[in-house]
Amino acid sequence: MSLAVRVFLATIALLVAQIIAAGVVVAAFGSDGLPPAAPGSLPFQVASSLILVVVLAWLAQRARWRGWRLAGALAVVLYGISIFNSVIEAVFFGFFTARTGAVILLMTALSTALFSPALLLLAKRDPSLPARSDWNLRLTVPRFAAGAAAYLVLYFIFGLAIFPFVADFYAGLGTPPLTRVIGMGLLVRGPIFVALAALIIAMSGAGRRETILMVAVSMSVIGGVAPLMVPNSLFPDAVRWVHFIEVSSENLLFGWILGMLLTRRLSPLTDARSAGEGAPGSVASVPGS
Repeated sequence: MSLAVRVFLATIALLVAQIIAAGVVVAAFGSDGLPPAAPGSLPFQVASSLILVVVLAWLAQRARWRGWRLAGALAVVLYGISIFNSVIEAVFFGFFTARTGAVILLMTALSTALFSPALLLLAKRDPSLPARSDWNLRLTVPRFAAGAAAYLVLYFIFGLAIFPFVADFYAGLGTPPLTRVIGMGLLVRGPIFVALAALIIAMSGAGRRETILMVAVSMSVIGGVAPLMVPNSLFPDAVRWVHFIEVSSENLLFGWILGMLLTRRLSPLTDARSAGEGAPGSVASVPGS
């Protein structure tokens, strides 16, 4: 089965999983408080699902992991970047009540779980992957903290850049105190993004440059392009497109920074030692192989 066919089938599976999960959750909890679908959003939702699956297929094809381990990791990346971190921000800024946010998280967790077996369709290893990578994952406390801090800095820089274009929309909504915004970025959303970037890096079997690009594109597309290309009832189109540009470009730069920060190119000496120890980012050599 060609990759294009597998991507098509996985896209259908994602759309069906979303429909089933929505039906189950609405039947159990009702639709009160849930944002209604915007008119004409279906074609955008289909395109968004296709784009998500294409990015997940790229990660899967270039991964060292196989089977359910890989499918589970891809599901976590999809849910964490596209849904979880976005919903907790929406609740934080008052777009949703806590109950609505919890229902949305439950519904999307169910759809992701239903979709995860389809990720096995994408998990065919690319034969061009090297037997051993020349880099490894470098996840230390200082680097983790630096990644979270980088998120907060970029959040404010890009937010201030677009503020003149969305000021009227947010004028009536109010904003949380600055200290709470800093705490949310530095202690919650930033660390979640860093952990998800580390997961993408840990599963990658590609070279360092491509792995860094994977993190950047995943953050941008899964967290910005795919969700914000779909019309919704929360933002007027003009505001949504401003956020589309903001989040997609911010996450692209942030993902590139995380990729650089969390990977380390190995020297020949450390490469040989890491290969013997089976360090992340390399495959241990077997005597006599």
